[in-house]
Amino acid sequence: MGIMAKQGFSDEMSFVKQWKPGKESVRLSGFRIKAQSPELANEKKHLSDILKNAGAIERTDGMEIHLNLSPLAPPIGESFWKNLKERQSFQMNVASESIRILSPSPEGVFYGIETLARMIGSDARIPCGEVVDWPDIPIRMIMLDPARQNENFDFYKRVIRFCSKYRINSILIHLTDDQTSCLFHEDYPWLMHPQAWKPDQIRDLVKYAAQFHIELIPEIESFGHAEMFVRHPEFRDILHQTDKKTRGDSWYGTDVEGFTNVLCPASEKTYVYLEKMYRRAAETFSSSLIHIGCDEVDMTRCSRCEAKFPGISSSEWFRTHLLRCKDLVEKNGRKTALWGDMILKNPDILNGFPPKDVIIYDWHYREDTKAETSRFFKDKGFEVVGCPALVCSPHMVIPAKRNFENIRIFSDIARENDLMGLNATIWVPTRYLSDILWQGIAYAAERSWGGGHFDEESFYKDFMRDFYGSEEGGAFYKTWKDLTSITWYRNEFNAGCWMNEKSLQNAQTLASSKANLVKDYLKKLQAIKGEWKRLGSSVKTNREAWNAIERSTIIFEYSMKHLMASEEVRKQGKADAQLIRDLDRECVQAINWIEEDWNRNRYPDDPNKNGLYLPEQHILFRFKQMHDYHGKMLEE
Repeated sequence: MGIMAKQGFSDEMSFVKQWKPGKESVRLSGFRIKAQSPELANEKKHLSDILKNAGAIERTDGMEIHLNLSPLAPPIGESFWKNLKERQSFQMNVASESIRILSPSPEGVFYGIETLARMIGSDARIPCGEVVDWPDIPIRMIMLDPARQNENFDFYKRVIRFCSKYRINSILIHLTDDQTSCLFHEDYPWLMHPQAWKPDQIRDLVKYAAQFHIELIPEIESFGHAEMFVRHPEFRDILHQTDKKTRGDSWYGTDVEGFTNVLCPASEKTYVYLEKMYRRAAETFSSSLIHIGCDEVDMTRCSRCEAKFPGISSSEWFRTHLLRCKDLVEKNGRKTALWGDMILKNPDILNGFPPKDVIIYDWHYREDTKAETSRFFKDKGFEVVGCPALVCSPHMVIPAKRNFENIRIFSDIARENDLMGLNATIWVPTRYLSDILWQGIAYAAERSWGGGHFDEESFYKDFMRDFYGSEEGGAFYKTWKDLTSITWYRNEFNAGCWMNEKSLQNAQTLASSKANLVKDYLKKLQAIKGEWKRLGSSVKTNREAWNAIERSTIIFEYSMKHLMASEEVRKQGKADAQLIRDLDRECVQAINWIEEDWNRNRYPDDPNKNGLYLPEQHILFRFKQMHDYHGKMLEE
């Protein structure tokens, strides 16, 4: 261990609230950890692993690092959640001969350790000084969507490790939806994803997450989003009846005449199913919550409901179902969480609905989100989690500027209105490469922990250094902002990915109307690609994630080039073979990239790899269709 001159570290500590720099820095070549309490055994091991990975050696004459449990009183201010924030706070002192991390809880000590990890510079150098930090928002989470696209457990463990570095402490697991159930239950085999999560797998993942102080919260859709039941003819009567013949323009419908995608409160099969799924969730997840979904419900009535609930309003009918779900959750010793959108549409649902032990997840995915709805739920006595989106409809391939603005605004709302938590939702993984998410997750996490003093450019500089091992954070910040500012949503993307005669005609129409805009976008993307290539030479770590940024940019660009080529692929009624071959060469390259990402993070034998679910939001399936159509055109 040696003493070195401090060089500019005060500029590199924007991720903590209070930093008093010393006059020097220390080189941590050797260390020995002293944990005050057996409660800190997990944290001691975690710190040892971090320091060894940084090149330091554990030895008896190394620098002493003390981990202590101790009360702290950081200047948090008035908050209903003050005790929870204090519990997660920590103080860290780095001196020339020792380091000391104090917190009231092992969780807070863990956050101090992760902060220390981010302070380690080149040659295991750490700045001397004092850090005091605490979260703005007590519950900081993301939501994953394995119901729409299951990913493998190696990927989920990577997500957990990454989230812990940015002090996320909860992950909502969206386990069921219209497409599949990712929560295995032997009584409903026709609902299950082929790799639905078995009890032992869940317990292993829950235990793994607990090492990083992350709670996994199960969500079971309990009203709408239940189309998967139409796959089994004998069980279709669990669903609402409808007089609509087919799905039509409404996603509430199904492909089976007479049924919508809503569980029917007049069918006892509904509550048998929910009781079994809640029990399975309670047996395998250690969370104090079960999230029951209940968003985006078609509140039309069916003949079965009319017979069982004659003369009651839709709001009463909805409330009756919520109360019954809440009762089933509480029988399993859990609290209830649910999405708030249907209550906002029908506030009378709350008449007679007790707020005690119920958490409302208030979701809004626009950049002009307001605080009124969260205040409404708080005034009604509910605990509230604000829910922006990192990925949602209509975004494809790359999270957009609109998503980051939505997260920024909602983090301000959560902090200023003393909400319980912030949950950045991530929907439909088939829309993007899995490895495109990391900077967005980190952004949401840092906004949740310290949005009150957040500096965006400093965040991107820190992220580029911490995750990619590069000092080019300023250039990354500007280029990433340029990329996410391009507004190219699902309708435009899909039109550009034409794959039959009808979609080719649609593409030609859009190409004519968007020609000038696309020309500007392609020029911008050309510059962005050049900058990614330049910055790539400075990337030392997480190369696969960096590849995802470069490749996603090219995929974005390709959909625009493909759109504009729609007007040129046939000349005088004959296919332009050379143009089609050129287009297809890039198409095949993109397919290879997407499959590489898929096979690393998902299951190679997943039937959804070939577009079984949500094909219009499935970039791999879409590109394979394009490739097939190119071949047919070349045969003309």
